[in-house]
Amino acid sequence: MLSFDPLHGSDNPTPLPQPARRLIFSMPSLRLLGFALLTLAAAPQGFTQAPAEPLTEAQIAAFKEVESDFARLAAFLDSLPPSQPRDETRRVLNVMKARAEGLKISFDPTRFDEIRWEVNFEHQQMLLWLQEPRLVPLPPDGGAVLVNVLTNQEKASGWELLFDGQSFAGWRGYKAKGVPATGWEIKDGMLRTAGKAETGIDLITERKFTNFEVMWEWRTTPGANGGLKYFVTEDRPGAPGHEYQILDDNGDPWRAWRGDVHRTAAFYDVVPPATDKPMRPIGKWNQSRVVVSGNRVEHWLNGVNVLNYELGSPIVQKGTKRSKFSAEPGFGRKISGHLLLTYHASETCYRNIKVRELK
Repeated sequence: MLSFDPLHGSDNPTPLPQPARRLIFSMPSLRLLGFALLTLAAAPQGFTQAPAEPLTEAQIAAFKEVESDFARLAAFLDSLPPSQPRDETRRVLNVMKARAEGLKISFDPTRFDEIRWEVNFEHQQMLLWLQEPRLVPLPPDGGAVLVNVLTNQEKASGWELLFDGQSFAGWRGYKAKGVPATGWEIKDGMLRTAGKAETGIDLITERKFTNFEVMWEWRTTPGANGGLKYFVTEDRPGAPGHEYQILDDNGDPWRAWRGDVHRTAAFYDVVPPATDKPMRPIGKWNQSRVVVSGNRVEHWLNGVNVLNYELGSPIVQKGTKRSKFSAEPGFGRKISGHLLLTYHASETCYRNIKVRELK
């Protein structure tokens, strides 16, 4: 994504190197100065021109999205006790609002993505400040800064959000009509298992998918156990679907568990992932992806393809036969099914859950 350049103004976007961007955003005075200079540079073209033509549908949609981001950050700031960092973030928010107004005249969808990136960056900075009362740059933990939103490029590529960061829309309990009363919660833009509740049940999507690509970010606590299942049916509760395992691989009690078929990114209990998979430490964000195209299935972890298998292949048949699913009729076959987030009485957090259907 392009990042603004305070020295060139809004008509000359240049890619800003990531280290430099972190440095600018981590220094409050430079960050605010950059936003102020950008606003001054944009003002002559944004507010002194003749009245603009009526907004197009694309402009209206883009502006509604960024307004929603503004409202979310403003509500978050209102919920915090008075503080200097909060006041500075509010000033930055007002500068970004002025920039968005300017885009009503000189429309550029990339700029809306850029502003949304910055709004979400400010939100993440405030979350970090709450954990430790000082402004610090975002850690390189692999977590995206633009959280629970789609860029114009993603929309054009067919991606859809499965979690909006604010509600359970599109989800319900497994073999249930609504969302479970306990076991799950939405907090700070994350969908997470709520502590040690023993009464929680799995969550499934209301929609079913056949050929698709699903991508999500997740973070676990020590000893946690979770996963995302696909090809999920409610007619086979003993083995509802294939699972992309999520686990604290080296934590108790899992370190002594039965082999690599039970490790993160495995086709759980059937096929193991690559042993050199690039998993990040517990407490850091990881990104996973499952691709289903015909009979081919791929598991990805942090940008690396760590497992491939073909439905009905000898390796799947052999793995299924020695698994706990061996007696389950239909397991291992491809079906149009729901996606499912498993519930265990341990904390696992999810965000940026996105899907696109493949032809």
